[in-house]
Amino acid sequence: MGHKASGDTGSDRRRDERHARTVAVRVAHDADGLRAQSLNISTRGLYCVVPRYVHPFSKLRVALDLPFASGEHATVECEAVVVRVEPDTPSPTAKEYRLAVYFLNLDRGDARRIEGFLAESH
Repeated sequence: MGHKASGDTGSDRRRDERHARTVAVRVAHDADGLRAQSLNISTRGLYCVVPRYVHPFSKLRVALDLPFASGEHATVECEAVVVRVEPDTPSPTAKEYRLAVYFLNLDRGDARRIEGFLAESH
């Protein structure tokens, strides 16, 4: 089973546990595509690092590349919304931004793929 992300506490109100997993993420925002890396994932969203500022409440198209221990890969795609950005304002000195992203239309099959990936021990 995955590990809770650092900073999570027993009082965390999230419905789904976040798992500290690093996977490649592609984010489409406006006409731009961004490469991102996850810091943690659940079946409801993810926390990732991107190279430029994205405004809170921006809608995104997200694609997660899930590398299973068996050697198989699955790609999960859905729409998402940015619910938090750190740092919270654009900065000329920031080299990266951390986005908390909530999945909007993840279908059951894709949610099961994420659950299966998170259930694997790495």
